[in-house]
Amino acid sequence: MTLLAALLTALLATPVAALAQDGPEELAKMALADFKDALDDKSARKLEEALRDFDRVYEKVSDKTRKKLHKAYGNLFALEVRQEIREDGSSPTDELLLVYQLGVGTVFDKDGGRELLLGALKRKHVKAWPEAQALFVEALGLRAEPKNVKELVKYLGSDHAAVVRAAVAGLGQFAEADVDQRREVVKPLVMRLVELDKAAAKEKAKGKKEDAQDFLVLVEGSFYDALLRLTRQRFERAEHWSAWFDEHGAEDSW
Repeated sequence: MTLLAALLTALLATPVAALAQDGPEELAKMALADFKDALDDKSARKLEEALRDFDRVYEKVSDKTRKKLHKAYGNLFALEVRQEIREDGSSPTDELLLVYQLGVGTVFDKDGGRELLLGALKRKHVKAWPEAQALFVEALGLRAEPKNVKELVKYLGSDHAAVVRAAVAGLGQFAEADVDQRREVVKPLVMRLVELDKAAAKEKAKGKKEDAQDFLVLVEGSFYDALLRLTRQRFERAEHWSAWFDEHGAEDSW
C-alpha cells in the first residue's frame, strides 16, 4: 500500500463523533495521553488510533499544542524494531513500519512535517533500515519543495534500490516546475543513471559478479519514468539521456 493510500484508508475508517463532542484542544490532549500510553505499552493498534486523532485536530489546535504533537511524532520515529511493537504474532518489523507509514502519512504535508521527516532520516536505526528510510525519503519527495532537492539528490547515491527509487520519484515530482528547476533536477538524475550504467557494463565485461547489473535493473525504470516526466523526452539508454542533456540541457524550451 502506498503512503497516500494508507493515509486515506486510515482516515476513511475513522469515526468523527469524538471531534463533534469535544473541542480540538481537548481531543488533542486525550490523543496525546493515549499516545503516551501506547508507547509505554508498545501497542501498534493504540498508536494508530492516536495518530488518526492527531491528524483530525492538527490544523485546529494552537501552536503550543502543535509543538506537543511534533514531539510525539518525533518519539514515534525514534521507536526501533528491537522494542518489538507486536500484536497477534505479527512481525515486529512489518508492524512498526506500518505504524511509521501512518505517522508519516498524517504529517508529511503539514507545517513542521519537513523537519520531522529530516529528523527521522538522521536516526541511526532508520539509516540502517532501507524500507523505513525509503518511506521517509518518499514522503519528503511528495512535498515537492525546491529546498528538498539537495536532500533527495543525496539519496540517489544509496546502496539500496528502494531508497534510490524513492529519491528518483521525489525528484520526478518537479515535472510541472519551470525549466530552471527541472534542469537542476534532471542533471543529477542523468549523472547517477550514467554512473550506474557504467558500473553494470564494467561488471558485465569482467564476467564475475552481477550485483551492479541487478541493481541497475531494479532502479533504471524509475529513472526513465522520472526523466520522461521532467523533460518530455523518451530514451531507453543511459548514454542517450547523457547525450541529449549535453546537447539540450542548457536550452529553455523543454
